[in-house]
Amino acid sequence: MTLVRAILSWLISTVFAVDKLKIAQSFVHDLPTSANNPAIVQVIIQMANSPDLEVIAEGIETPAQHDFLIAHGCVCTGLFLRPTTGNRGF
Repeated sequence: MTLVRAILSWLISTVFAVDKLKIAQSFVHDLPTSANNPAIVQVIIQMANSPDLEVIAEGIETPAQHDFLIAHGCVCTGLFLRPTTGNRGF
């Protein structure tokens, strides 16, 4: 894991000009009950915290998802998004 962090840090500092890393909604959707997504999200957050990136999660719908992300170091989690039903007037 240390080599991965070193490579990621080098890529970010020399190749890419990024200061934020977004976790896609597809990984957040089944947190924390999915068999694989919690481990994937934890690795993303750990790698992002290594070179001091801000981690943003997309599509948080439940307090359990929010709590999981905060507990694992995701500092910017955005708003709770609830699916809408019915006609939205469009």
